Amino acid sequence: MDRMFEAKVESSVLKDLVTVLMSISDEVKLDCNDAGITVRAVDVAHVAMVDLTLRTESFVEYKTDSKGTSFALDLTKFNEILKLTSPKDIVHITHKDGAGRLTVRFKNLRRYMALLEDTSIAFRDVKIPEINLATTAKIKCEDLTQALKAAEAVSDHAVFRVKNGGMIVSAEGQTDSVEASYSKDRLVGLEGDGNVESSFSLDYLWKATKSVASVASETALDLGTNYPIRMRFFFADSFGEATYLIAPRIE
Repeated sequence: MDRMFEAKVESSVLKDLVTVLMSISDEVKLDCNDAGITVRAVDVAHVAMVDLTLRTESFVEYKTDSKGTSFALDLTKFNEILKLTSPKDIVHITHKDGAGRLTVRFKNLRRYMALLEDTSIAFRDVKIPEINLATTAKIKCEDLTQALKAAEAVSDHAVFRVKNGGMIVSAEGQTDSVEASYSKDRLVGLEGDGNVESSFSLDYLWKATKSVASVASETALDLGTNYPIRMRFFFADSFGEATYLIAPRIE
């Protein structure tokens, strides 16, 4: 018997899902099981990746069989459908293995959307590396956004330093430089021992931060010296959880 997936969910939840994923990739594979939807994706340059879970509690209705199912989705096309909806609209999604398409319904509209071939190498299981990062700084998204906006004006990369009980985000260009300092009191939280320092491309970091800021009020930054940065956050009333992992810029 063909596996199936059917769900009803507020449009705002799906819009947040798409926002989080599209900063990494426009094409993703959704794995649907009894616990909810999981997505792991990596960008084409293999610099950044995302690990996302959306629990069944975020849905109005959620049905799948015991074995679950998966399908590959063109997020750009799916997002065009969502743009026609209001945040509180209930979107009805159905998928059946072998059909090759997703049915999306809301109000008086019904859209049949062709799916991507999930046999592509791009949709092979993405392995999220387990990395022990020494320090975690929790920061308000508005503060991180402000720091990276300032950094982007002078450079194409930013340096994150944790030392003396605080965090510094800095950038240096050919003529100008900028520095944003956050004491432990200014941060939401700071955990870990020792001093750490890493540099990151603003192209990837800025895209990820804008996505986080549109769905969450704060994020946890796991940092080490010359290690990737791990950005962890919740969305969809905390029924959604996502992690970005962005490789460091090595001089």
